[in-house]
Amino acid sequence: MTETAARSGTWQLELQAGKASAMGALLLVWPFGLGALALLHFTSDNLPLWVSALLTLSFPVVISYYGLKTIFLEAGHVLIDRDGFSIRRGSRHVQRYAWQDVERFFVDRFGTSPIHPGREVPHFLLRAGGKDWLPSNLGLDAALFVLLMERLRKLALRGWPSTPGSITDALGADYAFLDEADSGTRPGSPA
Repeated sequence: MTETAARSGTWQLELQAGKASAMGALLLVWPFGLGALALLHFTSDNLPLWVSALLTLSFPVVISYYGLKTIFLEAGHVLIDRDGFSIRRGSRHVQRYAWQDVERFFVDRFGTSPIHPGREVPHFLLRAGGKDWLPSNLGLDAALFVLLMERLRKLALRGWPSTPGSITDALGADYAFLDEADSGTRPGSPA
């Protein structure tokens, strides 16, 4: 995760996925996949090479797709300012949301099945209806990211009585009073 704050007199926080981490994942996954391909191909006489390749290289291809989106298309990029936040998910298209348009942030699960509990992903509800999600490749735990965004939303709705200097500041004890602003309830999944 890369964090940038307070540019040229305007308050901003910027979160983006680490390109070095994505490159590291690419450099690790391909030797693993090719090694598995060689092992599978040379240990099973009846399995055609294309079947071995399909079984062992599917995972590296998927990892490469997301890694390359992170490196070249800036997937996992959130820019936060006084008016709202912008999300880039791996295309040149940027989605912009105003703080007053967001009802609340919460953690939801993605990819649940009878044998897998799924992955926690930060989401938000819009006042006009509907829900959307935030990138989960920023190096922040989903619950921590929701806490950050919920605190910033509440600060915006109060007219920004103060602005945190960094993400660490916003998650610190100085801004904990915002957590009790909604009758002591923590952000959670919608009912």
